[in-house]
Amino acid sequence: MQKATLEALLERKTQAMKAKMAVKEINVPVLGMALTVEKLPLARVLNLIDKYKDDDSLNGKFELYKELIYISVPLFRSTQLQEAYEVAEPSDIVTLLFEQNLTAITSLGDKIAAMYGINGAEAVEELKN
Repeated sequence: MQKATLEALLERKTQAMKAKMAVKEINVPVLGMALTVEKLPLARVLNLIDKYKDDDSLNGKFELYKELIYISVPLFRSTQLQEAYEVAEPSDIVTLLFEQNLTAITSLGDKIAAMYGINGAEAVEELKN
């Protein structure tokens, strides 16, 4: 293991700032296109997980991923898009665009979770317990 130096720690700071503002293009087969996903502050993601931690149902897991996708994809927060799809709740745009395909929503949710070092649904389940 390498010894810590001031230069190395300052370089890590620079890398951390770049990672903090990271965006990633993720291919979404159900849409036939790639979506730009923003990496949010970890605290926001953990707050979202905490919001659903007491709901062990399949619906709770679905709502967690639906909201994670919604807040991570800037395009989904477009009021013009939401008005065109006539959604009751803004995050419902995810369900409509993904044609109510639970597998597709879970797959994208897993990929977004991986941006935070959370390895898919199993890790989300562990954090919830």
